[in-house]
Amino acid sequence: MNSIEKYDIWFTIRVVHEYYDNGNCPVALTPSRETISFFRRNGIIYKMTGNNKWVLLTQSKDIALETAGTLCFEMIPQNNTFYYITELPQKKNDEDYILEKSLTVGKWMNVLIPFDNVKEEIDIELGAKFKYWEFIIIPRYTTNNVILRIEEKRNRITFGDMEEISFPGVGKAFRVSTVEKNKIKETQGYVVRLYEIRSNGERLLSGNIPLPRPDEVSMTQPEDTVTTYFYI
Repeated sequence: MNSIEKYDIWFTIRVVHEYYDNGNCPVALTPSRETISFFRRNGIIYKMTGNNKWVLLTQSKDIALETAGTLCFEMIPQNNTFYYITELPQKKNDEDYILEKSLTVGKWMNVLIPFDNVKEEIDIELGAKFKYWEFIIIPRYTTNNVILRIEEKRNRITFGDMEEISFPGVGKAFRVSTVEKNKIKETQGYVVRLYEIRSNGERLLSGNIPLPRPDEVSMTQPEDTVTTYFYI
């Protein structure tokens, strides 16, 4: 066959991740050796056609399939941040694919697709993790009796009590965290403000404290908390 136009689309695969705003999830989807051999025997072309989208092409929609089996694709993250933001998928019985944890380093999941009854479009949906947000406020100069208050501009986040702590290598610092976990997103619409409470009122120290990055894990609660360090 000399022209790609003479092939028909068997089905497409798309990976969708709720963390990313533009849908560009940094993963590769690579066929296993057995699946590549199957493609060669049946004249199937597998290619990437856009961000997180792959297509399988055949010379005929009446594919002379072998005995019932499964296609296997290795899902390989392209950066380390992926591991910090991605929730482990929950097994569902009604999906057209199975995500199976890979035992190979650097290959996160195996995507298993039974090829005897494949739908034309398969969407693999990945969820973002929920984390507590922790803020460590570090004074640049030692100040006695400092009282701080933190808030989200529209009160969409609830914070616990501000506590004074001893921070390694720094000394006196303050710690506060959210009462509930927040979903990690590439772009957050929250604005966190910090005030110093004085006898004559409040003084705004920051109108927009940076939010914690997904890979900035808490030193005391690394499993479920991410941290921002902010100097005043």
